[in-house]
Amino acid sequence: MITYKDVEDKAMPPEKRAEAKGDIFSYYVGRKLTYWMTIPLLYTNITPNTVTWISIYCLLASFGVLCFAETLPFIIIGWALFFLWSLLDGVDGNIARYKRQFSKLGDLYDTMGGYLSMALIYLGFGITAFRTGGILEDYISIDAEWYIVFGALSSIFSIFPRLMMHKIISSYMSTDAVRSVKNKSEYGLVKRLALNVSSIAGGVMVISFVCILIGAMDVFTIAYFGLNTLKMVAALYSIFNNIKKESN
Repeated sequence: MITYKDVEDKAMPPEKRAEAKGDIFSYYVGRKLTYWMTIPLLYTNITPNTVTWISIYCLLASFGVLCFAETLPFIIIGWALFFLWSLLDGVDGNIARYKRQFSKLGDLYDTMGGYLSMALIYLGFGITAFRTGGILEDYISIDAEWYIVFGALSSIFSIFPRLMMHKIISSYMSTDAVRSVKNKSEYGLVKRLALNVSSIAGGVMVISFVCILIGAMDVFTIAYFGLNTLKMVAALYSIFNNIKKESN
């Protein structure tokens, strides 16, 4: 009989656990749920890649719902599909590590899902803010179309540092220049706080749900536009500063 601890031990080796603990909601809530979801699937022939594709379909469905939802129940459905993507994004890795079913193609699919989440979710929530308004309407005058712009820019700014990291690693064949950005286990207090607030599977999940319930998607969209802008600038500064040090 496969137990929760069996899955946890194989899916989360010590070195991975040390890094994952920094993302509080993702580690202590989302990750724990994925272990329970994984157990029944281990008795089937379902592959990690199949789970990855199901998660991507959930993500695309979430984006579609958020683009057209104007009432609270439908917005919550869009969020729930987003949360399901997040859970399945962990389940595929659990199955792969438990059954030792690794492949380069599977890693590519998983990476694609991660990039899609950053590309679509901020934009999706921005479109939701455009359609539903929010609590800022009584305090500031802003054309609703700007929420779509802010959401789109948030998506771009959240992805751009990662693209830079991959380019630097492939071009320089070294991870030293991006270590301070990539290695979460070495984050200080400020970076850990930023990680918890901005993590797609962590803070974004919790804060977006609260904002949906109180009708504050406009606040969410503007706040994350500002946060993702600051994160991008800080990450690029750190990367280029480390490259400069290596060159000297």
